[in-house]
Amino acid sequence: MTRPDADDSGDVAVQSAFDELGRISFAEHSLESVLHTVTELAARVLPGEPIISVTILRNGNPRSVAVSGALAAELDEVQYRLGSGPCLSAAATGRPSELLDTLTPADWKEFATVAADEGCGSVLSFPLPCKNWSPVR
Repeated sequence: MTRPDADDSGDVAVQSAFDELGRISFAEHSLESVLHTVTELAARVLPGEPIISVTILRNGNPRSVAVSGALAAELDEVQYRLGSGPCLSAAATGRPSELLDTLTPADWKEFATVAADEGCGSVLSFPLPCKNWSPVR
């Protein structure tokens, strides 16, 4: 027996996103192109209208390679300028970082102030492991 869901549209959106990912030919696309597609799809299917970005570290230097909107790019740049924030922490430690409430931050207070002023209430950052991973220095 299965439990009926009140809203199956979320399931359809997620399945559609996975179908689209499955059609990507990695031989025909750059890493940045694939990351851009993944970022756009995640922004479409995750609840709460999130903004999403992907940072890649090259020679210890962070760079946004995919963003779902201007605010995501702006908040990445704030972290890069400050040299700290949840995204950079996740990249440096290999562990998820979270800022549950930008109005009452335990960490990254300067970043949190900017994020709150721009209307961002919380931040969740996940590291993406890769073969050539290098921590922020």
